Amino acid sequence: MVDLFRDLRPASFRGISFMVESDEKVFGRSVITHEFPGRDDPGHEDMGAKPDRFSVEAIIGGENYLADASAFETALKQKGPATLIHPYYGEITVIVVGDVRRRHSSNAVGEVAFSVPMEKYSPVSTPMAASNTAEGLRVASDAGFAAALSDFTRQFRNSGIPDFVSADSINRNTLFTEGLNTALSRAGITQAFPVLDVLKGDYAQSAIDAYKTIMNLAAPRKTPVIGQATTSAAADGQNVLNALSRAADQSVLDTIPATTASRSIRAQNAQALDYFHRLSTLSAATGSVRYMNFESREDAAAIRNQIGTSLSTLRDQVGAAGWDDSYRAIADMQGAVNRDISVRIGRLPRTIRIRPTSIRSSLSLANRLYGDNPADLLNKASDLASRNTVRHPGFVPADNLEVLIDAN
Repeated sequence: MVDLFRDLRPASFRGISFMVESDEKVFGRSVITHEFPGRDDPGHEDMGAKPDRFSVEAIIGGENYLADASAFETALKQKGPATLIHPYYGEITVIVVGDVRRRHSSNAVGEVAFSVPMEKYSPVSTPMAASNTAEGLRVASDAGFAAALSDFTRQFRNSGIPDFVSADSINRNTLFTEGLNTALSRAGITQAFPVLDVLKGDYAQSAIDAYKTIMNLAAPRKTPVIGQATTSAAADGQNVLNALSRAADQSVLDTIPATTASRSIRAQNAQALDYFHRLSTLSAATGSVRYMNFESREDAAAIRNQIGTSLSTLRDQVGAAGWDDSYRAIADMQGAVNRDISVRIGRLPRTIRIRPTSIRSSLSLANRLYGDNPADLLNKASDLASRNTVRHPGFVPADNLEVLIDAN
C-alpha cells in the first residue's frame, strides 16, 4: 500500500498544488440512434470518440489556505488550455468547462473544496467549413460574360444605321482586337483573338466564346505521356492574366458630340463596344485567376490589386451608363477575386528585396540564402534566376533582387 501511494504524482493545475479528495473520468463514443417508423431495429451512427472528461474534487489546505484558494480560483478562471498534473493520469492538457464550485464547511475548517469539471483539450482543426473560392471565380466570371452579352445586346444597334456609323463600329472593334492580340503576343501567347464581324447578329456570343478560349489557355492539362502524371498549361497563367489585364485597361471610347440622331447612335455603339470588350476581358481575367499558382504573397496581392483597380474603374463607368446587370456582375467579380486570393494568400511565402555585394551564380546565392539542402538548392536557384529575369544563372548581378524568405 505504501508503494502504491508513492507512485501517485502530486496534483497541480497551472502550477498550483492541491490535494485530490476524489476524481472521476468520463469517456466513450458519440453514437446517434436512428429510429424509423414501422421498424423494430434502430440504426446506429458512430460520430467518433467523445472528449475525455475529468471531474476533480480539489482540496486547498494549510496555514495560508484562503490565499492559496484565491490563487487557485484565479487560475481556474483564466482563459484557454492549461497543464493538469493528475495523480493517476499524469500530465494532461485540459480546459475548464462548465461551472466550478467552491465550498467551505464547518466540518473542515482550514480547507476549501473545489469541484472542477475539465475536458482533455484539443485545438479546433476539423471539421472546418470552407468555401470553394475557385468555383466562386468561375460563377462570377460566367455572370460577367452573361451581363456583358445582355447589356451590349440591349444597347448596340447593328441594323438600320448610316454607313459612317457602321464603319465607325467596325473600326473600333478592329482597334480593340488588335490591341488584345498585341497584348497576347507580348505575353508570349500565340493564340490570337479573331476579327469578328461586329454587324452580325451572333457577334457578341462569338466574341465571348473567343474570350473564354483565351481564358482557358491558363487551365492545367494532363501531359499526353503514358505513365506521366504531371500537368502543364497551354499557356502560363500569369502571362494570360497579364495580357487580359493589359487589354482591359485600353479604351476605344472617345468623346462624340451627339449633335444629330446619327451621331447619337454612333456614340451609343462606341460606348457599347468599349464596355462590352472591357467587361468580357475582365470576366476572362477573373476566371483565369482560379488557374494561377502564386509564388508569393506579394505576387498574389499584386494580382488582386491589379484586377480590383480595373474592375472598380469599369464598375463606376457602367453604373453611370445604366448597365445595371454589368454593374452587379462586376461587384460579384470583385468579391470573388478578393475572397479567393485572401484565402490563398495566408499559405504563401513572403518576399523581400536584397542587394548582393558582388556578382554570384544563382546556385551560390541560393546556398547563402537558404542553406545547402540538395533537395531544395536547385529549385531555389532556379527561382532566383526566373523571378529576377536573370540572363545567365551563372552571373546574378549585384542589384536589387526579389527573393523568397519563408518558402518551404
